[in-house]
Amino acid sequence: MRLRTRLALGGAAIAVALVVLFKIGDYIASLPWMTSANTYSEGCQQGMLTKFSPRGWVFSTGEGEMMMGRDSSVWTVRVGEQDVVRNPRAFSAPVEDVQTYRPLAGRNVVACYRQLYVWLHTMDGDTDYRLTSMNQIDASIPTPECRAGGGVAPTRSTGGFRTGLITKASERGRFVGSYEITVQEGSSGNRFHDMSITDKALYDCAMAYLRAGRTVTITYDDAPIRNPLARETSYRVTALRPAE
Repeated sequence: MRLRTRLALGGAAIAVALVVLFKIGDYIASLPWMTSANTYSEGCQQGMLTKFSPRGWVFSTGEGEMMMGRDSSVWTVRVGEQDVVRNPRAFSAPVEDVQTYRPLAGRNVVACYRQLYVWLHTMDGDTDYRLTSMNQIDASIPTPECRAGGGVAPTRSTGGFRTGLITKASERGRFVGSYEITVQEGSSGNRFHDMSITDKALYDCAMAYLRAGRTVTITYDDAPIRNPLARETSYRVTALRPAE
């Protein structure tokens, strides 16, 4: 057997072995206990589905992007010495999802996801956001007025409010969880604000506004002295009501 043939067969054997190893890794990662242990946050975001395409040959994944909210554009923020893209939002999914969700291209959708602590290899997806479902905005979802329970007084109250769209809502953390939302002020453009919710029922209400795509007036307190494990921002949402 010629050396070239031996090398070719050896390379093919190594490639097959790598495929088998990565498939085993994917199976382990899909087990319920591993999925739970490796989930940093779960939530949904809404916006226009602008891109969803297959990537890779041997290890194929679906890679997509969403422009958040309504009539927004590319937006980056400076974090340290790096520019971080906040809009569009990128996500990864099984390659089969590209065809499944193709009819939603260019539509306003709600994409739900799991954000991973770590992922096993870059061939498993370009991002740490894993798409779990995608549906069109459903304006028939009820969006009542909601208030936080408990009556907890803030450290310093400003009694402010903002009106816009809730474009992202997520439950974060494993041991000490928090509820976080992103609001597109004015329902268009790139004025996005991150806010926190400390009440589970109020978070569920915020998720209803997100899924319905309905403009909401958000009442909040500004409490700069906060427990960073309980929430990520100084803005604590206290009430939601329809703005339309």
